[in-house]
Amino acid sequence: MIVQAETPLALENIDEIAAVEGIDAIFIGPGDLAASMGYIGQTYAEPVQRAIGGAITRINNAGKGSGVLAYGHAAATRAIGQGAGFVAVGADTWILARETSALVESCRSGFPAREPEP
Repeated sequence: MIVQAETPLALENIDEIAAVEGIDAIFIGPGDLAASMGYIGQTYAEPVQRAIGGAITRINNAGKGSGVLAYGHAAATRAIGQGAGFVAVGADTWILARETSALVESCRSGFPAREPEP
């Protein structure tokens, strides 16, 4: 069973959460964690990253799987560097928005400009 930790209170209680029988892993949600720490939309803010890194270390020390949601390659690389045992490299809405934007941009650049109607 994987449980999710997304608040400072949850991170404060990582050791107790990890000690619950049946919990195999703890997954950190950086977006909600950042917002609950007062850093809305700033998952790379240093206090947020310090909290994530510390939580990962404590999860690993408890012998549980540690995971993080990371949006893209750079974020995934950072999470792995912090010691995360598994990383989700995107979310459905994020991937949909990125791919839709890329598709629109490729269509804009790939079609000839229309001449104005007479």
